[in-house]
Amino acid sequence: MLSQLNAARQLRAMEVLNQLMIRGVKKIGKQKVVDMMQQVGELDYYEIINTYSVILKREKEAFEIKKNQKRNDVEIWNKAMREEERKAMEIYCEKHG
Repeated sequence: MLSQLNAARQLRAMEVLNQLMIRGVKKIGKQKVVDMMQQVGELDYYEIINTYSVILKREKEAFEIKKNQKRNDVEIWNKAMREEERKAMEIYCEKHG
């Protein structure tokens, strides 16, 4: 049972290494990802997963920041449009009573 768990962890570690390669990660700790993928022995599952979770967390935070910036830009744009409409309406009202 323990050997099956270890085999599943090694398989998952290889999958995560592939994902890290796709994302452009060069090193995990002091080891290169390419060397780890070619390694014959057991991989350090916890170090790989920890690094992967940190990268995912960073990407999620960057996405949230970008989303908030877009939302703020839209709100600023809408406020500017309302101000322009208000000014145009005031000018129209002054001319036409």
